[in-house]
Formats: sequence, structure tokens, C-alpha cells
Amino acid sequence: MPGLTLRDITKRYGTRQSSVDALRGVDLEIPQGSYIAILGESGSGKSTLLNILGLLDAPSTGNYLIDSQDVAALKERAACAHRSETFAFVFQAFHLLDRRSVVENVELSMHYRGVDATRMRTRALAALADVGIPDLADAKPRQLSGGQRQRVAIARALASGAPIIVADEPTGNLDSSTTEAVMTSFENLRHHGATLVLVTHSEQIAQHADRQIHVVDGKVQERTEDGCTERLPLIRPREEPKTPGKASTVRPAAAVRDAAANMLSRPGRAAGLIAAIAVAATLFVATLGLSATAQQQVSESFDAVKSRDVTATVSGDGVSATIETGIPDAARSLAELNGSASVAILEDLGTASVRVGAPRDAVDTSTYASYGDIRTALRLDIDWTDAPVASLASNQVLVGEYLAEGIGMAPVDLAPTIEIAGRTLVVVGVITDSPRAPGLLGKAVIGGGESPESANLPTSTVTAYVVTELGAAASIAEEAPLVLDPVQPERVDVASPPPADSLRANVEASVALSLALLTIVTGLAAAASVTIATLSAVAERRNEIGLRRAIGARKSHIATMLLLESLLIGLFGSLLGIVTGMAAVLAVTIAQRWTPVFDPVLALAALGAGIAIAALGAIAGAVRANRIVPADALRS
Repeated sequence: MPGLTLRDITKRYGTRQSSVDALRGVDLEIPQGSYIAILGESGSGKSTLLNILGLLDAPSTGNYLIDSQDVAALKERAACAHRSETFAFVFQAFHLLDRRSVVENVELSMHYRGVDATRMRTRALAALADVGIPDLADAKPRQLSGGQRQRVAIARALASGAPIIVADEPTGNLDSSTTEAVMTSFENLRHHGATLVLVTHSEQIAQHADRQIHVVDGKVQERTEDGCTERLPLIRPREEPKTPGKASTVRPAAAVRDAAANMLSRPGRAAGLIAAIAVAATLFVATLGLSATAQQQVSESFDAVKSRDVTATVSGDGVSATIETGIPDAARSLAELNGSASVAILEDLGTASVRVGAPRDAVDTSTYASYGDIRTALRLDIDWTDAPVASLASNQVLVGEYLAEGIGMAPVDLAPTIEIAGRTLVVVGVITDSPRAPGLLGKAVIGGGESPESANLPTSTVTAYVVTELGAAASIAEEAPLVLDPVQPERVDVASPPPADSLRANVEASVALSLALLTIVTGLAAAASVTIATLSAVAERRNEIGLRRAIGARKSHIATMLLLESLLIGLFGSLLGIVTGMAAVLAVTIAQRWTPVFDPVLALAALGAGIAIAALGAIAGAVRANRIVPADALRS
């Protein structure tokens, strides 16, 4: 059984230029099975001595032997193993996990020794029975009185099977009647073979111990009532202390259960973090899913409309014929091109006087002669006097709605007539919309007729409007100049859409980029929220982390605990976000009557992103947790 020996121990705080010696030249021997009380005023150094004895702090100089092994300068991993193997702690502030059950608090002393779940539960219940509170196993510590809470702490120490129990003011917050009950439970630990080291400021409490050590100005003095040192005979324990399991070890399954219990013990915080990650995952799935769906819809839209329009313009000199072969023949030739769906040609006739008859004044405006299916090729919206006509006769005219209003024309359903340059024409319709040639709303369009003399008329500008079949715009744009002017095709200015693939790719890329940026910003916001919440939680759990470190947890164990908690939150948040995101994609596509596009890889990517966000917060929390000094955390 381990005995403790301190030789010339000094603990110094501060720098060389300004330092304070909390302990000075302490020599002390504590055999296994003894019961020792350490007394002293506040600031005398008794708590510092206790921290060094429990390996919660290291001395500045001197030797500290446990079973003849010097542990004064142990590394972090070895110190954790020795604390797990040798010590159990009882504190004035209890340091219980208020959101976990009493029996789980007692089991914590064995969690970092790799004890299996069944054995932990058996030992924990037995320890609670030993301290007289077996019926409180399922209660929460916050529901207990101070005395009951301290008995839970004593049961935790008892269940660990540690050979040395270190207690710091275990009755400091209790009334006198409760103090006696707690001290009885505390002293029963001796019958299990434990060494008891008790720090107190109460002479009455110290009387329970076999030996009393007084700490005065950093030095220890062992005294009896007559001033002489006296060592009382050790009480033979009823059994040898037996520490279960393996020092500073955690079973993987136990680590996951502990992380899940920690998460569930703070449902509000967990729900908030899950919601933050779920929002990020929802946007991730929804934006990328809608991006793919929108890309398909964009493709269909481009194929159906503007990617089919070709316009070819030939400027004349007003002297010779603009198109030598004749405009009607040119219109027919364009219509015969492979991939041509609809063709119309507008011939600029210049400005002419337009009127409805006396006494109305004439209005000067541009007029055009049309050849081919003007309504379809120019996508005109027309209010017809009667049935729609495919091409205008030479005595028919279409009037733009602005021009009709300007000349005071009668309603179109009355089949009015108008005069253009003294020539009477029958109005067959009013143009109300002209997306390919908006200027027609204030103009007049006359039927060009089929006379061959039209080939020799001097004109200023001739414009051909072609609607192509899907994918034929590029070839029509190449062939149209040769049809309109075989001798000088370079005179023809052609306007055609860019290649459908490149135009579609540019629009799709723009849509995808916008949605991706939204996803990234949301992900960063979620990562920041989770990180801040985790850092805040670590600060809130400072005492808990200090307790876990004291009973044998290594820094890696604390980091793993935080990581597992975050991974569980990330997993649940991601799954919720995937479901919500898919629902959002379906809702939008159904409302828009689109075909939903969803790649299963998105679900895996969202799951990974959510877990990564949670892990980022856990890493930040682990860095902060690793800076917590157990002795400092347990004092608060």
C-alpha cells in the first residue's frame, strides 16, 4: 500500500525578482492507513500542500515520494495515471455534475479507469448504500441538500477504490448536525483501507484525525495538546483498498455514452447548436439542389426562346436595289435553309404621311414593307380585325398602337382604312407588342406583295428576321449573308445568340456561384456560432473539467469528450438539415413546376460539412480546456 513522503518541499509563486513562498522546506511522512488533518489559517499554505499531495500541483523544489517513487516532476500523462491509481478527492464545493444523476456522478470516478458499465453501476450503488443514500441514485444533485451532496462526493471517492482520500474542507458549507453525519461517512472510508488526508480550519473537525499537522507561514508543525509530537497507532483496515480497472483509461463505448449523456443533460444548448448546424446543412442542400435544378431550367429556357433568333440587316444607298435578287425571293430562300422555322423581311420605305382621312391631320412616320410570316418571325402580339393572316397583301397594313392612337384611328374591329402617301390601305390589325423590333409600335407595316419590280426599287435598309429550329442558329447565321447578297456577303450585318452551350454555361455558373456564396457565408456563420458556443460551454464547465482531470483524465481525454459531443451534435444537425433541405428543394420545384434534380452525393457532402463545422468548434474548445489547471479550477 502506498505511503507518502515529502522531503524539503518548497512551492514558490511569481518570478525571481518578485516571488512568494507558499510552502518552505516541508518534511512530512504519511503511512498508508493513517488519518491526518492539516490545519491552518487562510493563506497559510494548507491548500497548496493538499494540491501537491494529490498531484494537482508540482513543488518548485524538493522530493515527493509515493511508495519510494519520486513524483515531484512527473509529466502530465504520468501524473494523470498516478492520480487515477492512487487518489480520490472530496471538496468543500462538492464538484458534482448537477445535470447528471447521482449514480452517474459516483460512476465518474471509475470512468477514467476503463471499468465496464455493469461493474461501474454495481460499485456505484454499493458506495451509495455505504454512505446511507441508496434511494437517491436516480436523483439529480441539484435536488439534494448540502449534506446529501457531500455524501455523494464521498461515495464517488469510495467507489474509486483509491488508497488515498484527499479532502479539502469537506464540511465547510454544512451545519453542525450534517457535519457529524458526513464525518461519519468520511471516516468509514478507513475501514476500506484508505488513507485519509483532511484539510480543515476547524479544530473540532481535526480532532477526528489520528494526527494533526499545522501549517503556519508555509511551514508544517505536528503538535499534540501538550506541544509534543504524538503518533497514534494506525487502525487496521477491514480490507485492502482495491482500485478497479486500469489507470487513466477510457473505454471507447463509455466515451460515447458519456458524450451523449453530457449533450442530453443540456438540451437547450444542444438544441441551439443542432439548429445552427441544421440551418447551414439545409442551405447547403437546398442551394446546391436548387442550383442543379435551376441550371436545367435555364437550359430549357435558352433552348426554347432567344437561342433561336437570327437577325440579318443589309443597308442600302437609296439609289440601287438593296437586294438584287428581289426581296420576295430572298425571303423564300431564307425559309428554305435547313433549320429555318419562320422568316420575315422588313423593307424600310422611309418616312411617309399617315392619316385616317379629312379632317384629321396627317402624321409623318416611318413605314415598312413586309414579306413572309411577320407575326411569327417577329413574335408580334396583334389585335386582329378578323382572322389572323400569315403574310400581308399589298393593300393591307398593320398599325402600331402608338401610331393608331396618334392619328385617331377607329377601333380595329371596325376594319378601318388609312391613307399612306395618298394610298388607301385596309387595316387588318394593331401591333400591341413587338419584342424583336420595339419601334414598330409607332410605325406602319404594309404588305410587300409579290411583284418582281420590287427587286429594282431603291431602298435604304432591309432586315431579315429568322426563327430557327433548336440548335440551328449558328448555321443560319453563316448562310444568311450568302442568301441576301451572294456577291458581297460582308455587307450583311448578322446578329445571332452566342453558342447555346457557352451562354448556358455562363448563366449556370453565375447561378451556382451566387448560391455557393450564400452557402459558404452561412457555413462560416454556423462555424462561428458553434465555436463561440463551445468556448462558452468550456468556460461554464471549468469546474467539471477540473474534476475530471483530478480523477485521472488526460488532456486528450477531455479533448476527445468535447470532440465526441460536437460530432454527435454535428451528426444530428446535419441529418436534420438534409431532410429540411430536400423538403425545400421539393417545395420550390413543385411550386415552379420544375423537374427536381438532387444528387445523393449532396447528402454525404452536407453530412461531412456539418460534422466538420462541429469539429472545428470542438478543436477550439479543446485548446481552451487544455489550458485549465485542475487545482485552479477546483478552487473556484
